[in-house]
Amino acid sequence: MNNATSLLIIRQPGLRAISEDEVLHVLTPEENRLRRYDMLVDMQQYPIDGGVWDDSEQYILQRARDIRQSADEKGAVKLLYFGIAEVPHILALGAYLGDQRRVEVYDFSRDLDSWQWPESDATLQVKANQIPKEVVTQSGSAVIRVEISYAVVDEDVDQVIGKDRLADIRIQLEGERSPMVASTVRSAEDVQHIRETFRKALADLIHFRPNVNLIHLFISAPAPVCFVIGQELQLRNNVPVQTYRFRRKLGEPANKEALLLTAEEAESAAIQLSPEQKQRAAEIRTKIWPQALQSVIDYAESLREESEGREGPWYNYLRSRTELNAAKPFPQLPPLWEVVQMNDTVDPEPYTGGEYGHTNDSNRWRLSDTLLIGLSDACRDDYELMQLIRLFLFHEYLHSYHSLTKYNAEGVGRFANVLERLDYMADLYALLHQLDYMLHYERQVVINHQREFLTEQLDLILRSTWAFIPGTVINRWQVRSVRRLLNWYWRHVQVQQSRTLSIAFNVLAQPPAIELIGPMLSVGGGRIYASMTQLDPTVELSLGMVLENAKFLRILNGINSNLPKLMDAFRSRQHEGIKVFFLGVFESAKQLGGALPN
Repeated sequence: MNNATSLLIIRQPGLRAISEDEVLHVLTPEENRLRRYDMLVDMQQYPIDGGVWDDSEQYILQRARDIRQSADEKGAVKLLYFGIAEVPHILALGAYLGDQRRVEVYDFSRDLDSWQWPESDATLQVKANQIPKEVVTQSGSAVIRVEISYAVVDEDVDQVIGKDRLADIRIQLEGERSPMVASTVRSAEDVQHIRETFRKALADLIHFRPNVNLIHLFISAPAPVCFVIGQELQLRNNVPVQTYRFRRKLGEPANKEALLLTAEEAESAAIQLSPEQKQRAAEIRTKIWPQALQSVIDYAESLREESEGREGPWYNYLRSRTELNAAKPFPQLPPLWEVVQMNDTVDPEPYTGGEYGHTNDSNRWRLSDTLLIGLSDACRDDYELMQLIRLFLFHEYLHSYHSLTKYNAEGVGRFANVLERLDYMADLYALLHQLDYMLHYERQVVINHQREFLTEQLDLILRSTWAFIPGTVINRWQVRSVRRLLNWYWRHVQVQQSRTLSIAFNVLAQPPAIELIGPMLSVGGGRIYASMTQLDPTVELSLGMVLENAKFLRILNGINSNLPKLMDAFRSRQHEGIKVFFLGVFESAKQLGGALPN
């Protein structure tokens, strides 16, 4: 950018530190005169020796947002990238930053002990081999290997994905040259040449294999090459990409699954908040959230004081204890005062390590701007936002009892069935404490409308759940996320249609068994994903559930149960449309006598 008025330096240390001083030596006299901004993407705080990548991806997403926002605010800005990190981390940063802005990339030369490129012109030629030449409409996964520093051998690939693949493209050095770790890529022109070759190979893959649903990317190349290939993935318009970390270790595969790069996360990374939204987030973080937190702490302390002389499960301390003792929802859970951290506070600064964080050692809630705006947008007013924050806190405090903390539950999302049950417990725990909170402090508002209040709170939970699902259009879902929403949309209509509070409690006491089959499934990052745009031709699209009388209800696609319309509602975030669908499901369940408990 010839007319740049400022310089934005992106440093991504990981395998070793990168100081700001050491990268300044590459700047031209013209660049040195520009106003400089430093953006650190510090991967050293996310060691992945245990093979878990989740937290680091959330951090990269947030930093990608920050870099995009900063570049847009600065206007005429020149971006420079310096990285020494794990390949999947570099790919992710490039992918989530995207290719809308040109980024000049640099590589560290151990021989020269410098970030300066040794050459200014191109010094190598690369070629894409094994490009498909005919269209194959079969669905499945494909492989792309980028072999610049080392060869990516068949045995290593087959060990982790097997031999079945729609295509296996290899980006390799042309001619007699073999991959070599030292000094292969010697100029920015070399990087550009590899970028263009990869871009063409990816386009050919999508053209000749139009139904490919996952790309396995094995890359052995210097950091700047990894960064620009990440940019070229253009995830918002392409299929998910599974990345790998390469390490030789006796008795284990050389490649292990790392980050799964998806359109949903790319869409999330593209979100940029306006100054008004940032101001709103600051208001929530410094005023509304602390007030809601204090109300939860005071309420938990009040329950503890009232508990003297009373025994029994956690719900025996709530005001609806008579009905709840009949329903018996998860009696093994602890009372609220045993999980709430009574000296918790809220960090006044925006959290950049993900959506939110909480550690018992600092007793501080750390909250990102994007999370706060998402929750705010789910609410009609600040009174409802206070309710939502209390639900959030009740839920998260129980997760600390579940041992779902930052320190010991990384990667728990891979345990889909386990997490589905724990989330249901936490949601119900939050819902019932919310009702009791209102009976304690605003009794006249709810005393004669408790079932209606539960229905309203379930609607609020559902609306807020969408705040944690990135993207304005969601073509591909984690199966566990679909199940969680199906659970609560079904429970919502059941509570809404219950004649009494006791029936509603009996409905809520255990998680439902409900499942949608028929969307095309794929696996990546150890997780199962469902497409909301593509059906599995071997499975009939249907919704199955176990009713309250233990009968099985299977709903097929029809005039009164439009399942493709349900899939489209999930895809395009149609909360009200999904509610209407489940009203129809309720009528079908009534015909079998199992819509509600007797």
